[in-house]
Amino acid sequence: MAGDDAFGQQAKPPVGPPATTAKTPSGFTDAVTVDGGAGHSVAVTADRKVQSAGSNDYGQLGNGTTTSTSAPVEVPGITDAVQAEAGWFHSVILKGDGTVHAMGDNFFGQMGDGGVLTHSPTPVQVPVGGPVVRIHVGQWDTSFAILEDGTVKAWGVNANGEIGDGTDVNRPSPTTIPGLTDVVKVACGGQHTLFLKEDGTVLATGSNTFGQLGLGIADPRVFIPTPIPGLSDIADIASGVDHSVAVTTDGRVFTWGRNLEGQLGVGSSPLESDIPIQVPGLSLAESATCGWNFTLIRSYDGTARSFGDNSVGQLGIGSLVNSAVPVEPLPASSRIGFLGAGHHFSIFHEMDGPIVTFDLVRSDVTPLMGQILPLPIEILPSSGPGLPARMDVFSPDGATLRGNEPYPAAVDGPLSVRIKQHDTFLSRVVALPEPGGEIIIQLGTITLKNGDVNGDNSVGIPDFLQLRDAYGSTPGGPTWNPNADLNKDGSVNVSDFFILRRFFGSGGE
Repeated sequence: MAGDDAFGQQAKPPVGPPATTAKTPSGFTDAVTVDGGAGHSVAVTADRKVQSAGSNDYGQLGNGTTTSTSAPVEVPGITDAVQAEAGWFHSVILKGDGTVHAMGDNFFGQMGDGGVLTHSPTPVQVPVGGPVVRIHVGQWDTSFAILEDGTVKAWGVNANGEIGDGTDVNRPSPTTIPGLTDVVKVACGGQHTLFLKEDGTVLATGSNTFGQLGLGIADPRVFIPTPIPGLSDIADIASGVDHSVAVTTDGRVFTWGRNLEGQLGVGSSPLESDIPIQVPGLSLAESATCGWNFTLIRSYDGTARSFGDNSVGQLGIGSLVNSAVPVEPLPASSRIGFLGAGHHFSIFHEMDGPIVTFDLVRSDVTPLMGQILPLPIEILPSSGPGLPARMDVFSPDGATLRGNEPYPAAVDGPLSVRIKQHDTFLSRVVALPEPGGEIIIQLGTITLKNGDVNGDNSVGIPDFLQLRDAYGSTPGGPTWNPNADLNKDGSVNVSDFFILRRFFGSGGE
C-alpha cells in the first residue's frame, strides 16, 4: 500500500508518515479484494468475510462502534461476502445471496433505507428488491447495484445527475435508472458516473466540469446516461473525482477529464480533455482503478503502472513527485494480483502463494502479424469447492500468450485450465497438479488449431461457406467477416482458404 495513512486506512499499525513505495503490506488477512474511501478501507477475505480499518466516525467500519482503528476489525455477521466497497464515510457489502448491506453515514441517504437512520455502525440491508450481481460506491456518497437482469439501481447523492435518473434530486432509497439495461460495471467518480454495457460501449452522466463525461460537449451537467462517441470494445472502466478511464479488450487505455495532476497519463498537456485520448506506452492493460486525482493500471502479466497526483506518495514510486506519464511502482519486480484505491492512497496487492504462470505457445497457426490477441482462460477446480476464476491473457507478439494468476485460495485440490474459444481458435483443457509451497506452475506448450470461422468448435462446411461469402473483402466492406480473416492480415483471400483446408474436419475438445 502507498500514500495517505492519516486515519490508519492502510491497516498497518502504527499510523505513520505516507508510504512512498508499493511494498508496504497492510494488516488485512488473506484479502482477495480491498477498496478505499476517504479515510477507511474494506477488504473481502478468502473465507468471504469482511475486514475494515481506518476512520470510523460514522460507523463505516461496520463493527458496531464509532472508534477508528489502524488494526483491521471484522464486520460481524458477514460470512459470504463477494464484494465490499468504500465511499466517503460509508461502506457497502454484496453477499453471495444477492443482498446488499450498507453501514456508516446516512446524511445523503447512503444507507438506502429511505433516510430513516442518521448513521449505522453495523450493516443494514438495502432494499434493492432483486438479486444483485455487482455493486459500486462512488468517490463521494453515491452507490449503485447491478441486478441480475442487467438493470441498475442507485441511491445517495444526485446533485449533479450522477445517478442518471433525469433529475438532480438525492435518492435515499434505491431508484431504478430508466432505460439502462445490459450493464456489467459502474464507475462513479466525484459527481459523474460511467456505465459499461455488455456490448463494450460506455455511457456517462453527471458533472462535466472538466469534460469527464467524454461526450465532447461543453454542458456542465448531463442528467441521463449518454453514449460516449467513438468508444467501443471496452473491457473495464474507472473514475477519479474528475477524470475517467477505459481499458479496451485489446489492452489499450483511454482517459479523459481533468489532467491538472497528470491523471490522464498523456503528459502535462492538455490540462483537460472532453473526449477520450489514448495513453501512450500502454498496450497490454487488463484493468484500471482510480483514486481522487490519480490512476492505476494493471497489465496482463501482473505488473502495474501509475500516474497523476503523488503528493502523499500514492503512486508508490518512491517519491512525492507527480507523474503525468505511466510509471512502474516500486519494487518493479512485484507481481500485482489486484489494485485498489482510496481518495489519496493506493493498494498494490501482490500475488501471494503459488502462482499459475501461463506461457502458451500456439503451433500450427499462421502468425497474426504481430497483433495483440486476448484469449479468455478459465481456471476451474478439478474437485472440491471453489469458484472458477476468469481472466484474459494477452499475446504480446501474436504467437505466444503469457500471463500469471494466483492459485485460487478457495480451491481444494488440482485445477484444470480451459482455454475458451476465441475468434478462430479452438479450445483445449489442460490439467494442473495441486501446487506445493510457493512453486510456479508452467502451463507449457498448447496447440491451438485455426479455421473455426463460425465458432462452433469444429472446422467444416459451414466455415467454408462463411469464408467463401467473405472472400475478397476488407474491413468496412459489405461482406467483411473478421472471423474469416484467419491469418489476420486485414483481408480474406486465398491464404485463408489454405488455413481452413489444413484443419478441415477437425474438432475442439
